Amino acid sequence: MKVGILTFHEGLNHGAFLQAYATMRVLENLGHEAVIINYKNSKHWWDEDVRPWLAYRRPIRFVDRFKKQAAFHRDQKLFNQTRFTKQPEEVQKLDFDAVVVGSDVVWNYKVFGFDDLFFGNLPAKKKISYAPSFGWVNHGDAHPEGVAEGIRSFDVISVRDENTQKIVESIIGEPPPIVLDPTLIHDFTDDEVVTSRIKQLDRYIMVYAYVADPDVITMVRNYADEHGLKVVSVGYRQFWCDRVFMDVGPMEWLGFYKNASFVVTSTFHGTIFSLKYEKEFIYIKNEKAHNRVVSLADICGLHDAFFKTNEKAVLIRPDYVDVNQRLSPLIQFSRQWLNTALTPELDG
Repeated sequence: MKVGILTFHEGLNHGAFLQAYATMRVLENLGHEAVIINYKNSKHWWDEDVRPWLAYRRPIRFVDRFKKQAAFHRDQKLFNQTRFTKQPEEVQKLDFDAVVVGSDVVWNYKVFGFDDLFFGNLPAKKKISYAPSFGWVNHGDAHPEGVAEGIRSFDVISVRDENTQKIVESIIGEPPPIVLDPTLIHDFTDDEVVTSRIKQLDRYIMVYAYVADPDVITMVRNYADEHGLKVVSVGYRQFWCDRVFMDVGPMEWLGFYKNASFVVTSTFHGTIFSLKYEKEFIYIKNEKAHNRVVSLADICGLHDAFFKTNEKAVLIRPDYVDVNQRLSPLIQFSRQWLNTALTPELDG
Protein backbone atom coordinates (compact mmCIF):
# COMPACT_ATOMS: atom_id res chain seq x y z
CA MET A 1 0.00 0.00 0.00
CA LYS A 2 1.03 3.59 -0.56
CA VAL A 3 0.69 5.18 2.87
CA GLY A 4 0.92 8.90 3.57
CA ILE A 5 2.06 10.17 6.96
CA LEU A 6 0.71 13.51 8.18
CA THR A 7 2.51 14.77 11.25
CA PHE A 8 4.74 17.55 12.58
CA HIS A 9 7.98 16.39 10.99
CA GLU A 10 9.84 19.39 9.68
CA GLY A 11 10.55 21.70 12.62
CA LEU A 12 13.91 21.99 14.36
CA ASN A 13 12.88 19.55 17.05
CA HIS A 14 14.73 16.27 17.42
CA GLY A 15 11.81 14.40 18.96
CA ALA A 16 9.34 15.55 16.30
CA PHE A 17 11.73 14.51 13.53
CA LEU A 18 12.41 11.11 15.06
CA GLN A 19 8.75 10.23 15.67
CA ALA A 20 8.05 10.93 11.98
CA TYR A 21 11.14 9.00 10.91
CA ALA A 22 10.19 6.06 13.14
CA THR A 23 6.66 5.98 11.72
CA MET A 24 8.06 5.91 8.20
CA ARG A 25 10.49 3.09 8.98
CA VAL A 26 7.92 1.00 10.86
CA LEU A 27 5.53 1.26 7.91
CA GLU A 28 8.29 0.29 5.51
CA ASN A 29 9.15 -2.71 7.66
CA LEU A 30 5.50 -3.73 7.45
CA GLY A 31 5.89 -3.81 3.67
CA HIS A 32 4.30 -0.49 2.69
CA GLU A 33 5.51 2.46 0.64
CA ALA A 34 5.60 5.21 3.27
CA VAL A 35 5.61 8.88 2.26
CA ILE A 36 5.75 11.93 4.54
CA ILE A 37 3.20 14.54 3.48
CA ASN A 38 5.47 17.58 3.48
CA TYR A 39 2.93 20.14 4.62
CA LYS A 40 2.66 22.98 7.10
CA ASN A 41 -0.30 25.33 7.25
CA SER A 42 0.51 29.03 6.97
CA LYS A 43 0.41 29.70 10.71
CA HIS A 44 2.63 26.70 11.40
CA TRP A 45 5.11 27.88 8.77
CA TRP A 46 5.11 31.47 10.09
CA ASP A 47 5.51 30.49 13.75
CA GLU A 48 8.22 27.89 13.11
CA ASP A 49 10.13 29.18 10.09
CA VAL A 50 9.78 32.98 10.13
CA ARG A 51 8.85 34.33 13.56
CA PRO A 52 12.00 33.02 15.35
CA TRP A 53 14.28 35.00 13.03
CA LEU A 54 12.30 38.17 13.81
CA ALA A 55 12.39 37.56 17.57
CA TYR A 56 16.15 37.11 17.95
CA ARG A 57 18.06 40.06 19.37
CA ARG A 58 21.49 38.56 20.11
CA PRO A 59 23.77 37.63 17.20
CA ILE A 60 24.56 34.25 18.77
CA ARG A 61 20.91 33.26 18.36
CA PHE A 62 21.08 33.81 14.59
CA VAL A 63 24.26 31.72 14.40
CA ASP A 64 22.68 28.96 16.53
CA ARG A 65 19.58 28.86 14.36
CA PHE A 66 21.58 28.69 11.16
CA LYS A 67 23.76 25.84 12.46
CA LYS A 68 20.83 23.84 13.79
CA GLN A 69 18.84 24.34 10.61
CA ALA A 70 21.75 23.14 8.45
CA ALA A 71 22.12 20.00 10.59
CA PHE A 72 18.42 19.19 10.33
CA HIS A 73 18.35 19.76 6.59
CA ARG A 74 21.08 17.14 6.17
CA ASP A 75 19.03 14.52 8.01
CA GLN A 76 15.77 15.50 6.34
CA LYS A 77 17.18 13.95 3.18
CA LEU A 78 16.39 10.61 4.87
CA PHE A 79 12.67 11.32 4.53
CA ASN A 80 10.70 9.98 1.60
CA GLN A 81 8.39 12.96 1.24
CA THR A 82 6.19 14.94 -1.11
CA ARG A 83 6.99 18.41 -2.39
CA PHE A 84 6.62 21.02 0.35
CA THR A 85 3.41 23.02 0.44
CA LYS A 86 1.50 25.35 2.73
CA GLN A 87 -1.69 24.92 0.72
CA PRO A 88 -4.30 22.37 1.88
CA GLU A 89 -5.68 22.09 -1.65
CA GLU A 90 -2.29 20.80 -2.83
CA VAL A 91 -2.47 18.04 -0.23
CA GLN A 92 -5.96 17.18 -1.46
CA LYS A 93 -4.53 16.47 -4.92
CA LEU A 94 -2.35 13.65 -3.55
CA ASP A 95 -3.45 10.04 -3.78
CA PHE A 96 -2.87 7.43 -1.08
CA ASP A 97 -4.31 4.05 -0.23
CA ALA A 98 -4.19 5.15 3.40
CA VAL A 99 -3.03 8.12 5.44
CA VAL A 100 -1.71 7.80 8.97
CA VAL A 101 -2.17 10.93 11.10
CA GLY A 102 0.22 11.14 14.03
CA SER A 103 1.93 10.86 16.24
CA ASP A 104 2.97 14.07 18.03
CA VAL A 105 0.54 16.77 19.23
CA VAL A 106 -1.14 17.01 15.83
CA TRP A 107 -4.61 17.41 17.40
CA ASN A 108 -3.49 20.28 19.64
CA TYR A 109 -5.25 23.07 17.78
CA LYS A 110 -3.89 25.57 20.33
CA VAL A 111 -0.44 25.31 18.74
CA PHE A 112 -0.97 26.12 15.05
CA GLY A 113 -4.75 26.57 14.88
CA PHE A 114 -7.46 24.17 13.81
CA ASP A 115 -6.47 22.43 10.57
CA ASP A 116 -9.03 20.01 9.17
CA LEU A 117 -6.35 18.00 7.32
CA PHE A 118 -5.18 16.67 10.68
CA PHE A 119 -8.80 15.92 11.54
CA GLY A 120 -9.45 13.60 8.63
CA ASN A 121 -10.08 15.82 5.59
CA LEU A 122 -7.59 13.79 3.60
CA PRO A 123 -7.14 12.22 0.14
CA ALA A 124 -7.11 8.56 1.14
CA LYS A 125 -9.23 5.46 0.91
CA LYS A 126 -8.53 4.75 4.57
CA LYS A 127 -7.81 7.25 7.37
CA ILE A 128 -5.93 6.04 10.44
CA SER A 129 -4.80 7.88 13.54
CA TYR A 130 -1.69 6.40 15.14
CA ALA A 131 -0.75 7.79 18.57
CA PRO A 132 -1.81 11.40 18.08
CA SER A 133 -2.16 13.65 21.10
CA PHE A 134 -4.28 16.67 21.99
CA GLY A 135 -1.29 17.89 24.01
CA TRP A 136 -2.36 20.53 26.50
CA VAL A 137 -5.91 20.66 25.15
CA ASN A 138 -7.67 19.02 28.07
CA HIS A 139 -10.66 16.73 28.42
CA GLY A 140 -13.64 18.99 29.11
CA ASP A 141 -12.39 21.92 27.04
CA ALA A 142 -14.73 23.40 24.43
CA HIS A 143 -13.39 22.45 20.99
CA PRO A 144 -13.59 24.37 17.70
CA GLU A 145 -16.28 23.41 15.22
CA GLY A 146 -15.04 20.53 13.12
CA VAL A 147 -13.07 18.65 15.77
CA ALA A 148 -15.79 16.15 16.64
CA GLU A 149 -16.86 15.64 13.02
CA GLY A 150 -13.23 15.19 12.02
CA ILE A 151 -12.52 12.60 14.70
CA ARG A 152 -15.59 10.62 13.62
CA SER A 153 -14.33 10.60 10.01
CA PHE A 154 -11.38 8.33 10.83
CA ASP A 155 -11.75 4.68 9.90
CA VAL A 156 -9.50 3.48 12.73
CA ILE A 157 -8.36 5.44 15.79
CA SER A 158 -5.62 4.98 18.34
CA VAL A 159 -4.16 7.64 20.66
CA ARG A 160 -1.03 8.21 22.71
CA ASP A 161 -2.21 9.29 26.15
CA GLU A 162 -5.12 9.06 28.58
CA ASN A 163 -6.15 12.70 28.18
CA THR A 164 -6.52 12.24 24.41
CA GLN A 165 -8.30 8.95 24.99
CA LYS A 166 -10.90 10.68 27.18
CA ILE A 167 -11.47 13.43 24.60
CA VAL A 168 -11.96 10.92 21.79
CA GLU A 169 -14.22 8.73 23.94
CA SER A 170 -16.44 11.75 24.62
CA ILE A 171 -16.82 12.14 20.83
CA ILE A 172 -17.19 8.57 19.55
CA GLY A 173 -18.67 6.94 22.64
CA GLU A 174 -15.91 4.42 23.32
CA PRO A 175 -12.26 4.65 24.38
CA PRO A 176 -9.75 4.15 21.58
CA PRO A 177 -6.70 2.02 22.36
CA ILE A 178 -3.56 3.70 23.65
CA VAL A 179 -0.50 2.78 21.60
CA LEU A 180 3.13 3.70 22.07
CA ASP A 181 4.83 6.65 20.47
CA PRO A 182 6.51 5.37 17.27
CA THR A 183 9.97 6.12 18.67
CA LEU A 184 9.33 3.35 21.21
CA ILE A 185 8.51 0.73 18.56
CA HIS A 186 11.41 1.41 16.19
CA ASP A 187 14.96 0.17 16.80
CA PHE A 188 17.31 3.11 16.11
CA THR A 189 20.51 1.08 16.40
CA ASP A 190 21.32 1.38 12.69
CA ASP A 191 20.43 5.08 12.68
CA GLU A 192 22.72 6.31 15.46
CA VAL A 193 25.63 8.50 14.40
CA VAL A 194 28.39 8.58 17.02
CA THR A 195 30.80 11.23 15.77
CA SER A 196 34.38 11.85 16.85
CA ARG A 197 33.34 14.88 18.88
CA ILE A 198 30.99 12.68 20.91
CA LYS A 199 33.75 10.13 21.55
CA GLN A 200 36.12 12.90 22.64
CA LEU A 201 33.72 14.09 25.33
CA ASP A 202 34.42 11.08 27.55
CA ARG A 203 31.92 11.19 30.47
CA TYR A 204 29.18 13.82 30.29
CA ILE A 205 25.70 14.87 31.30
CA MET A 206 23.54 15.56 28.27
CA VAL A 207 21.12 18.46 28.76
CA TYR A 208 18.18 18.49 26.37
CA ALA A 209 15.81 21.08 27.79
CA TYR A 210 14.16 24.35 26.85
CA VAL A 211 14.88 26.14 30.12
CA ALA A 212 16.24 25.47 33.56
CA ASP A 213 15.72 27.76 36.55
CA PRO A 214 18.49 28.49 39.12
CA ASP A 215 17.44 25.71 41.49
CA VAL A 216 17.57 23.13 38.70
CA ILE A 217 20.91 24.44 37.47
CA THR A 218 22.34 24.09 40.98
CA MET A 219 20.94 20.55 41.20
CA VAL A 220 22.56 19.56 37.90
CA ARG A 221 25.90 21.25 38.63
CA ASN A 222 26.10 19.57 42.03
CA TYR A 223 25.37 16.17 40.47
CA ALA A 224 28.04 16.79 37.82
CA ASP A 225 30.63 17.78 40.42
CA GLU A 226 29.85 14.77 42.62
CA HIS A 227 30.27 12.34 39.70
CA GLY A 228 33.08 14.05 37.79
CA LEU A 229 30.97 14.78 34.70
CA LYS A 230 31.02 17.58 32.14
CA VAL A 231 27.67 19.24 31.41
CA VAL A 232 26.84 19.38 27.71
CA SER A 233 23.78 21.08 26.21
CA VAL A 234 22.59 19.67 22.88
CA GLY A 235 20.16 21.48 20.59
CA TYR A 236 19.36 24.37 22.94
CA ARG A 237 21.80 27.00 24.19
CA GLN A 238 22.24 26.78 27.92
CA PHE A 239 24.89 29.30 28.92
CA TRP A 240 25.50 27.57 32.25
CA CYS A 241 26.71 24.35 30.62
CA ASP A 242 30.36 23.48 30.00
CA ARG A 243 29.77 22.86 26.30
CA VAL A 244 26.97 23.71 23.88
CA PHE A 245 26.36 21.87 20.61
CA MET A 246 23.78 23.50 18.37
CA ASP A 247 24.70 21.96 15.02
CA VAL A 248 23.35 18.53 15.91
CA GLY A 249 20.98 16.70 13.57
CA PRO A 250 18.59 14.02 14.84
CA MET A 251 20.84 11.08 14.01
CA GLU A 252 23.87 12.52 15.80
CA TRP A 253 21.52 13.48 18.63
CA LEU A 254 20.88 9.75 19.05
CA GLY A 255 24.64 9.30 19.34
CA PHE A 256 24.82 11.93 22.09
CA TYR A 257 22.07 10.07 23.95
CA LYS A 258 23.73 6.69 23.51
CA ASN A 259 27.05 7.84 24.98
CA ALA A 260 25.72 10.08 27.76
CA SER A 261 26.42 9.10 31.35
CA PHE A 262 23.34 10.97 32.55
CA VAL A 263 20.54 13.04 31.00
CA VAL A 264 18.63 16.19 31.94
CA THR A 265 15.44 16.88 29.98
CA SER A 266 12.19 18.82 30.07
CA THR A 267 10.62 17.30 26.94
CA PHE A 268 8.39 14.33 26.20
CA HIS A 269 10.69 12.78 23.63
CA GLY A 270 13.72 13.61 25.75
CA THR A 271 12.07 11.48 28.43
CA ILE A 272 11.30 8.68 25.95
CA PHE A 273 14.91 8.47 24.78
CA SER A 274 16.20 8.58 28.36
CA LEU A 275 14.12 5.44 28.90
CA LYS A 276 15.08 3.85 25.56
CA TYR A 277 18.78 4.26 26.33
CA GLU A 278 18.26 3.19 29.95
CA LYS A 279 19.67 6.34 31.53
CA GLU A 280 19.30 7.78 34.96
CA PHE A 281 18.00 11.29 34.38
CA ILE A 282 16.56 14.47 35.80
CA TYR A 283 13.14 15.39 34.48
CA ILE A 284 12.34 19.11 34.60
CA LYS A 285 8.58 19.38 34.94
CA ASN A 286 6.94 20.97 31.91
CA GLU A 287 3.21 21.74 31.93
CA LYS A 288 2.92 21.56 28.15
CA ALA A 289 4.28 18.00 28.17
CA HIS A 290 2.42 16.94 31.32
CA ASN A 291 -0.48 14.99 29.78
CA ARG A 292 1.86 12.92 27.62
CA VAL A 293 4.47 12.33 30.31
CA VAL A 294 1.81 11.20 32.80
CA SER A 295 0.69 8.41 30.47
CA LEU A 296 4.29 7.43 29.69
CA ALA A 297 5.14 7.32 33.39
CA ASP A 298 2.07 5.20 34.13
CA ILE A 299 2.90 2.75 31.32
CA CYS A 300 6.43 2.36 32.67
CA GLY A 301 5.35 2.04 36.31
CA LEU A 302 7.09 5.30 37.22
CA HIS A 303 4.23 7.58 38.18
CA ASP A 304 5.40 8.11 41.75
CA ALA A 305 8.97 8.70 40.62
CA PHE A 306 7.80 11.55 38.38
CA PHE A 307 4.91 13.05 40.34
CA LYS A 308 5.05 12.05 44.00
CA THR A 309 6.55 15.44 44.90
CA ASN A 310 5.90 18.98 43.69
CA GLU A 311 9.57 19.67 43.08
CA LYS A 312 10.43 21.52 39.85
CA ALA A 313 12.75 18.69 38.84
CA VAL A 314 12.99 15.07 39.91
CA LEU A 315 15.76 12.51 39.73
CA ILE A 316 14.54 9.38 37.94
CA ARG A 317 16.38 6.09 38.59
CA PRO A 318 14.26 3.44 36.87
CA ASP A 319 14.47 -0.30 37.39
CA TYR A 320 14.95 -1.03 33.70
CA VAL A 321 14.25 -4.73 34.05
CA ASP A 322 10.75 -3.78 35.22
CA VAL A 323 10.35 -0.94 32.68
CA ASN A 324 11.30 -3.17 29.75
CA GLN A 325 9.00 -5.95 30.94
CA ARG A 326 6.15 -3.45 30.93
CA LEU A 327 7.04 -1.98 27.53
CA SER A 328 7.71 -5.23 25.67
CA PRO A 329 4.06 -6.39 25.27
CA LEU A 330 2.96 -2.84 24.46
CA ILE A 331 5.59 -2.57 21.72
CA GLN A 332 4.27 -5.80 20.22
CA PHE A 333 0.65 -4.64 20.59
CA SER A 334 1.37 -1.24 18.99
CA ARG A 335 3.11 -2.74 15.97
CA GLN A 336 0.33 -5.29 15.53
CA TRP A 337 -2.36 -2.63 15.89
CA LEU A 338 -0.80 -0.58 13.11
CA ASN A 339 -0.34 -3.64 10.91
CA THR A 340 -3.99 -4.65 11.40
CA ALA A 341 -5.21 -1.09 10.79
CA LEU A 342 -3.48 -1.14 7.39
CA THR A 343 -4.67 -4.59 6.37
CA PRO A 344 -7.17 -4.25 3.50
CA GLU A 345 -10.63 -5.39 4.43
CA LEU A 346 -11.92 -8.30 2.41
CA ASP A 347 -15.25 -7.87 0.72
CA GLY A 348 -17.74 -10.15 2.34
